[in-house]
Amino acid sequence: MDNSGLRAVLSSNPMPALPNDYSGSYVVVTFDFDLGMSR
Repeated sequence: MDNSGLRAVLSSNPMPALPNDYSGSYVVVTFDFDLGMSR
């Protein structure tokens, strides 16, 4: 396995600011990766 999933998450930092009309102080974000090996 390589670190492509980790690199994808780390490269998304910083995430864009939440929209001004969003009333919450945070949002839950989930990243799903299919790390199946194919050749």
